[in-house]
Amino acid sequence: MVRLLLDRQVPVRHTLRFGGSTIGLDLARELVERGAERNELALLSAAGNADVVVVHLVAESVPRSPELVQLGQRWWQAAAQAALAGRHDAARGDTEAADRNERRAAILTELATRYAPDGPPRFKYSGGR
Repeated sequence: MVRLLLDRQVPVRHTLRFGGSTIGLDLARELVERGAERNELALLSAAGNADVVVVHLVAESVPRSPELVQLGQRWWQAAAQAALAGRHDAARGDTEAADRNERRAAILTELATRYAPDGPPRFKYSGGR
């Protein structure tokens, strides 16, 4: 269906706002080439995409803003989780999964650094009571 619409030159300006979380990298690239807007709304949509390369593509031209700091902080946490998963994969001898998780961690760290440059969120210990 998407191919049919693209072949008929349907405007794609707002597509990343509504489909950023579910599209693959090839389609994301094509939409960007055809003029899909990459803005805060598109980035918030793409943030839910399992492929962080799609998220990175959408984020390339989205400037840092106070509204995106929380998203950046979530990316700090996701980067730490991906790095940990990569270390576990390496310890199990699964180099392919380790490489995939290390790349994911690197991309998420880059995004986190851009949108939450103060680093990951800091939690205060309340003394257990």
